[in-house]
Amino acid sequence: MASFFKVLTKIDIERTLSLPDSCLQALQQSQRSHGGKKLKVKDDVGILWNFRCTIRSGAVRRLHIVSGWIQFV
Repeated sequence: MASFFKVLTKIDIERTLSLPDSCLQALQQSQRSHGGKKLKVKDDVGILWNFRCTIRSGAVRRLHIVSGWIQFV
């Protein structure tokens, strides 16, 4: 299970959450869905959240939560 700490930016709160490379392994083990992969996350009170994630490549590969995130925030 991946664990990390991040100070959220305005883009993280209003659009999409960008996660560190260390979280890529968790995505590789998740289920594929149309336009990305499904990632199930349980919050600290036990509620299960379903997110759709993508990996954006460039100089640094980044994992982005693109669906379900705004409802969570």
